[in-house]
Formats: sequence, structure tokens, C-alpha cells
Amino acid sequence: MIRVMRTSFHGMLLSALWFLGLTAQAQEHNAKIVVIAHRGNHESAHENTLEAIRDAIAIKADFVELDIRRTKDGRHILMHDRTVKRMTGVDAKVNELTLLEIQALKVSDAARPTVPTSRVPTFEEALDTIGSSIGLYLDFKDGDPQFLAAELRKRHQIKTTVVYLGTDEIPAWKKAEPSIKFIVSVPGKKLTVEGLNAFLTEYPEIILDGPITDYTKGLVKTAHVRGSLVWPDIQNAGENPDQWSKALELGVDGLQTDHPSQLIACLLKLGRH
Repeated sequence: MIRVMRTSFHGMLLSALWFLGLTAQAQEHNAKIVVIAHRGNHESAHENTLEAIRDAIAIKADFVELDIRRTKDGRHILMHDRTVKRMTGVDAKVNELTLLEIQALKVSDAARPTVPTSRVPTFEEALDTIGSSIGLYLDFKDGDPQFLAAELRKRHQIKTTVVYLGTDEIPAWKKAEPSIKFIVSVPGKKLTVEGLNAFLTEYPEIILDGPITDYTKGLVKTAHVRGSLVWPDIQNAGENPDQWSKALELGVDGLQTDHPSQLIACLLKLGRH
């Protein structure tokens, strides 16, 4: 049985996404916008940590985006980079360290000394923290789809998970879990109406990602006609309300952001979240 979401609206939103197949025909002019907290809400916590997940839940983001990599001994952890240097100061690759070695390290940020240190979580810890409180946007950097899908099934989280990956990785995930939803960045050469139509013929009803600057109203409309949602990345050094406003004018369905609490506040004023 699918678990009840933390609020009636949030549950309705996720149910609509997965079970009603939200399309352009079903959307209204003032449709709700899905807010994806990039690497968790790391405005006041370290990215890809349990604290960042909890903060994303607390501000009522719709999805938390997390990066998955595999350690030397085959365990799955949250880490964006191939190395742990940026997050821990230790110059070593994730796949050259065991889980115990990684979890002995401290996650910190010299630029934000007031943020308490943390540790690198496992995939399983992240899923337990997520529970039924928020959707998971799984950025698949490296790992075993069979194991990851089994852990999602164990916690009844398949229906509220989307996996970001390259199209060449879709077959392995489909084999691991046929019902899993995918989100991809469309190859640049496909970013014309004709190219996008061809891409969506090959990969129907897939969710579309990629930089917000890649999209036009025409491309978003094309995606909607083909039954695909558009959740582009808007995170950048100068991310601000003006950029969010322009994104909404394009008709996108969601935004991945580094400032989820601010974006949510902006959307609430517009009645869009």
C-alpha cells in the first residue's frame, strides 16, 4: 500500500504525477510548480547530507535531489563529486575508499564555518530519512540498479522516485524495476521542436531536465503535447526571483533550485505551490 504523504496537497500532487499522467491538457494556467531541492536544502546544511534532506522536508519541498555513488566495497553513498575532497578535504576518489573510511571523514565547508560538521550518509539512511515525506530525485552517478531498486521497493518508494540518468543506462534500470520513472537531459542537438519530437518518440513520457536556458515556450509546449513534464535546472550563482518568473512564463512544470525555501515562498505568493 502506498503511504500517505505529509500533507493532503503533497499527496495529491505526487499521485497526480504518477497515476494520472499530468499533461498539457490536464494543466491549468496556474498549475502548481514542483520544487526540487538540489542536493537537499543546503542553504543551512551541507549538501547530500541527512540534515539537508530533513531541511528539504521541513520547508515542504516536493522532491529532494541526491547524488549516488558506490564505494570501494560496493556500498552506496551520497556524494556528487567523484572524489571526497570538496566535501571532506581528503583527496581520494569515492571508489577508492571503503564505507568505513568515508564515514570516518567529516563533511564541512570552510566558507561556512558556522554550519556544523556532518558525515556522508548511505543510500539506505537517506531513504529512511525520506520515508513518505518527500519525493526522491535520484541522480544516478554510479551504482547497482538492482540493489537500488530493491531498496526503494522495500520502503514503498518506487512511485515517488524519479531517476536521472543517461539514456544508455535506461535498459539496466528498466530490468531492475520496469515501473520506475526517468528524467533525462535532452542532447543539445535535439533541442529543436523537430528534434525533441524525435527524442520523445524514442523515449515517450519521460520527464525532461537540463538547464532552464535550453528551453523555449515552443519546446515546453511540444513536451506537454507529447505527455512529458519539464523540470529544468535553474540553480546558478545568480539565481533570483526574476529568473523564476521568466521560467514560469515558459510553462515549466517544476524547477530544480539551490534556494528551495525562497522559491517556495515566491510560489506561495503566486498561488503556485
